[in-house]
Amino acid sequence: MPVSTPLGYALRTGVLRVTHILYNMSTPYNSIVSIAGADINSDLTHYFNTSSQLPTIVNFETILDEKDEVLFAGGIFVQPLPQTTLEQGEDIIKEYAKHIKFLPTIEVLFLDDSKHLREILDVVAMNPITAVDRFVVDFHCRCSRKKFLQQLKSLTPADRNTFLDREAGASSEVPVVCQYCNTEY
Repeated sequence: MPVSTPLGYALRTGVLRVTHILYNMSTPYNSIVSIAGADINSDLTHYFNTSSQLPTIVNFETILDEKDEVLFAGGIFVQPLPQTTLEQGEDIIKEYAKHIKFLPTIEVLFLDDSKHLREILDVVAMNPITAVDRFVVDFHCRCSRKKFLQQLKSLTPADRNTFLDREAGASSEVPVVCQYCNTEY
């Protein structure tokens, strides 16, 4: 597998833009922070610490197979619960940061032994975990044909022609695809 250099090393400067699409909000919330390091883990940790002001640990990894197809994408994300004071949260994150250094790699945790999620949590957690509630986490995209048509109508004729020339190629139809859910309109 080829060795690659993280994008941050090449860029050294730049910004990370995070968009929150919150339920019950009509418009997304955008936040922009400077790039903090040479990898997404450093950048997301910096974002949460500065923009959201939440002490956070981010340890994500993407593992590819021999054909460079994604075998696993995920990792560990730790934040204090909302009722925790900022000082308590910082102390918790410092302890977890020390603890995580001694954990097996992400690959071992999630792939090597085919562990159940509960087993992974037992390894990662420093204290016994008690489930206080269970609920389904879902993703719902708010895209629609109507919203895409409104956006396309807002383009100037010159921009519309540039878009059509670039995207259409030999085809007379241009698919418009939602970047969040990949629905094609």
